[in-house]
Amino acid sequence: MKTEATKLKITCYASVFPSKKNQKQLVYIKGKAIIISSNKYTAWEKEFGKTIMVWKLEQEQKNKVVFPIRRCAASVFFYYPNNRRLDLTNKVEGIFDSLVKYGVLDDDCWQILNPISISGDIDKTKPRCDIYLSNIIDSDI
Repeated sequence: MKTEATKLKITCYASVFPSKKNQKQLVYIKGKAIIISSNKYTAWEKEFGKTIMVWKLEQEQKNKVVFPIRRCAASVFFYYPNNRRLDLTNKVEGIFDSLVKYGVLDDDCWQILNPISISGDIDKTKPRCDIYLSNIIDSDI
């Protein structure tokens, strides 16, 4: 059964979107070296997680959206405070991983997120990331 929903939008207000891939640190636990996410990335993910949980509850109550989403299209728009060169694909990885971690998406593989579009622009007054999920399917095809 396929259910089309209105386009869902979640916004993450931040001037910096740390790259999960480039934000790693080496720590030693009981003499064993382990690579973990940096404190900067972990703090950002925790803050974004709060935004996700509030948004998710609103969507469940107001729009009767059932989570986790099993299939959808995704469009991600980054609005940066300046014209500095940044790698969009590294930034979006943390966004999708957070949406999986906090139960919005079932997974971030191509079978669930397809198609994906990523764009960037400048907004000096309100840097943010707008994520749109559309063509939502609530059960397997």
